[in-house]
Amino acid sequence: MKYFPSHKKYIYGQGIKKSRPYYSIYLPVAVVLAAASLVMLQQVTKPSAGIEAATLQKPSNQSGVTKVSSSNPGNSKGSKPGGSTSPKSQNGSSGQAAQSTGSTASALASTASLQHANIITTIFWAGEPADGDNGFISNSPSAWDEQWESHYGGVDSQSPRNGYYPAAFTPKENPFYFALPYNDFTNNGNRKSSATLCANSGNPSLSHYSWCKNTWIAIKHGNKTAYAQWEDVGPFEENDTAYVFGSAAPKNQQEAKAGLDVSPAVSSYLGLQDVDKSSWAFISADKVPAGPWRQIVTTSKGTSN
Repeated sequence: MKYFPSHKKYIYGQGIKKSRPYYSIYLPVAVVLAAASLVMLQQVTKPSAGIEAATLQKPSNQSGVTKVSSSNPGNSKGSKPGGSTSPKSQNGSSGQAAQSTGSTASALASTASLQHANIITTIFWAGEPADGDNGFISNSPSAWDEQWESHYGGVDSQSPRNGYYPAAFTPKENPFYFALPYNDFTNNGNRKSSATLCANSGNPSLSHYSWCKNTWIAIKHGNKTAYAQWEDVGPFEENDTAYVFGSAAPKNQQEAKAGLDVSPAVSSYLGLQDVDKSSWAFISADKVPAGPWRQIVTTSKGTSN
């Protein structure tokens, strides 16, 4: 949120010139003028408020749609080796981009808690094997789910595709997902103090699980807007609080210097290239409009810490 300092207050007084000593004659006039002066003083001295400097801000509460289930309890873990980040992918995209629903652009404009414009965006997917294109970090686990590939239903590869799904199977979790460079747990599995910025912070059912997982953002490219759930950490960074929850630029300087990773389904819907730009904002679950991202909604907690 931003603030403007209140404008300086100027007090305007109006004196009453008494040219004659006959006070009884001018007393009513003085009373009227004093009252008018008081009204003017109240109007002029009202403070004004506005926006001046960006601050960190917690996203809107995500309750209402992505209800947390008790599935996928997992074993205790820390972060993924190598920084729990999902690096960029250089592989080509596939699939047929669908037409955006008419309400998506207005939903983004009216419900965004923070807007991040022209962010370098790359592609990754559940089950992506470790290789040179992704920094040799496997995406079979995610930062918050040691069995992400299994819980998703398989490898969500970019090709071949069946619409927004991989051709080989129907996913068990939302194919519209993303990664941002923030993890609410340290590599030792301890909750960070900054985790209170996550939308689900303090949720008692998530005391041993991520407060960020499954929350939603709107992603805009051109005249289309997609909606997706937060399922991994990256690209490359895992503690970029000033960018994710503030207005700073992404601090990642590796490869394409991306600040957002998106799934093949998101890429296909928006018509993104391997390395492209998009704008995004947090959005509460109850503001997410109907669309292919609503067909399967991820509710699993992931692995406990």
